[in-house]
Amino acid sequence: MFGPEFFALSGAHAVDSGEGFGCECAICRRAISAPHRFQGRVVWCLYCGLERGLVPPVEVPGGFEFTSGVTREEAASITANATRLDEWAIERDRAHGRLIEI
Repeated sequence: MFGPEFFALSGAHAVDSGEGFGCECAICRRAISAPHRFQGRVVWCLYCGLERGLVPPVEVPGGFEFTSGVTREEAASITANATRLDEWAIERDRAHGRLIEI
């Protein structure tokens, strides 16, 4: 499959928090960090993903699975649901057990 498996924010957030490892963007070589499960896989910075149209330039309600960036699957799901992000975020959070009905 084309492209990276993770689009990381710049800096060392995942390293500093113990959630990941330091690396560099496979495109621009910017210093980034990614979650441990993406070690040995292709990782781009968020900016390269945005520039190439693989990450949609929208604010996502409720955030992402990882605070250090967005997975390829999340980016594709955001793109597919761009016209209904609020409803999509509720469905996603409910499916991941992060939303509790009272």
